[in-house]
Amino acid sequence: MSQTMNTPAGLGKTWAGKVVDRKFPLRQWLGGSDHSTVFLTERPGARKATIKLIPAKNLDEDAQLSRWASIAKLSHPHLMQLFEWGRCQIDGTRLLYVVMECAEENLGEVLPVYGSVQSLRFLNRCRDSERNREVCRFPNSA
Repeated sequence: MSQTMNTPAGLGKTWAGKVVDRKFPLRQWLGGSDHSTVFLTERPGARKATIKLIPAKNLDEDAQLSRWASIAKLSHPHLMQLFEWGRCQIDGTRLLYVVMECAEENLGEVLPVYGSVQSLRFLNRCRDSERNREVCRFPNSA
């Protein structure tokens, strides 16, 4: 593990400016934890996107990549589209990455507007959807 992963700021915060897989520049750091990090990026010839990076250590890489491939086949207005995924290495840290569409809103900012009862109902529906369809399952995700 690199020293960056052990910093209180979270995984990879200092990676802005690096390029993933020779095509996804890590622009603005959007957030993360010691399990994953998310950056604003752009797809070649397309508009902005986000890229999530997850350490490959202690992870079944092939299973995770297969999950992303399955999720990418789903289409729904309330699901973020996955564009590309793969393996990379930054500063000696082996990672998996997934490039997805940029969310228009931050869930943490939207939920308080609706109040606690509506927020709990929404989160319960998300949990039930995940449990029943395993649509949003990202091990070690932030």
